[in-house]
Amino acid sequence: MQRAVRLVLSRRPPSHSQPLNVRSYGATRRPRRVEPRAQDLSARFQQLERTLRTKEALTDQLADTDHVRSSTVLDLAQDNQPRRVVKPTRTFHGLIIPDKPSEPEADECCMSGCAVCVYDLYDESLQSYKESLQSIRASLTKMNVPESDWPADIRTVSAPSKPAREKSVTLSAFEEMERQLAEKRTQKATNAG
Repeated sequence: MQRAVRLVLSRRPPSHSQPLNVRSYGATRRPRRVEPRAQDLSARFQQLERTLRTKEALTDQLADTDHVRSSTVLDLAQDNQPRRVVKPTRTFHGLIIPDKPSEPEADECCMSGCAVCVYDLYDESLQSYKESLQSIRASLTKMNVPESDWPADIRTVSAPSKPAREKSVTLSAFEEMERQLAEKRTQKATNAG
């Protein structure tokens, strides 16, 4: 072990690596000025005076507008945040009345039968909407609020009479797609024949 250490220590660096000469790189020496830098001191005084006056004027101006600047910076920071359109929530006797979910448009569904279909999501949100309306109605009757005072969209009397069998939105969308496909087939058959 000691022999290996001696061999490592006794090894000389290869001939191409020479010790760094600090003077050759000029790391410790200052660069020499080639030409003298004499100036007219009166011109230098005027230049310094202009600079100082400008700095004083700027600091005074900044001190005067500091409160305006800080509020402007806050306003700009708030303006950079994305704005969301938030509908005001409707309340009645302290209860939040939910908005009825809107039915998806025909172009929002790809009709591929995917796991997360917009029509399935609509059915789920419609079910939760109906459940929340039932709980609101129960709460209002428990508080003895007359049904005539309720908003029109949550009254049970003004609710439209339900058909014997309520049709699923998903089923109607697929029926519409099948109808369109049948029309295309008949058009192709008439054009080909």
